[in-house]
Amino acid sequence: MNRTGTVGITMGDPYGVGSEIICKALADFSPDQRLSAVIIGDPSFLVQADTLLETGLTFGRAFTELSSGTVPVAKIPKTSNKEVRRAH
Repeated sequence: MNRTGTVGITMGDPYGVGSEIICKALADFSPDQRLSAVIIGDPSFLVQADTLLETGLTFGRAFTELSSGTVPVAKIPKTSNKEVRRAH
């Protein structure tokens, strides 16, 4: 049985090393494997990590039609601490 699914990967702290680790790992994936992962976080940090590490990745909006090799990214809306406290 040949079955693939989608895996969500969170970046963690945007100012941490998560984006670099994700870029290094995805660089080892085949183009089709990259489409099976959805990165959850701010794509600007992924672009910075990609540039720094020269991994040659491309990023696109998750849950849209993407070409093979493009890494889908689901952007998390930014909230302030004030908004988080108000929600609790």
